[in-house]
Amino acid sequence: MRTKSRKTEQIEDAIKAGYPVTTIAKKFKIKPQTVYSMRWQMKKGKKKVNLSKVEATIAKKLGVPLEVYAKEKIRMNKEIAPKPTPNTDFVREELANVERQIDNLNVIASFLAIRLRQLEQNGE
Repeated sequence: MRTKSRKTEQIEDAIKAGYPVTTIAKKFKIKPQTVYSMRWQMKKGKKKVNLSKVEATIAKKLGVPLEVYAKEKIRMNKEIAPKPTPNTDFVREELANVERQIDNLNVIASFLAIRLRQLEQNGE
């Protein structure tokens, strides 16, 4: 039983999102062959389960052996795993766009608030 690092999880998420191998390799400063290997292992559907450090900590706090926790995680993933459809992908992308726009507006609001304080302090 092994735990995944955050970087590994991010690379797997990028592979699942369909980003090109070269883009992923440049972003995470790894060799393209590493990305190809990870993609192959993901497609192969290996029986090994990787738990994140947080999941391992939760299992320890609950007093559950990691093997039992991993088996339960596999069982739950099989039951709940939603099948992606073009509509859900579209809605997910639109939601991401809206969240980016909200972040941009928050940055603009913060800048304007700082600028307003500066103008008030200078008496303009």
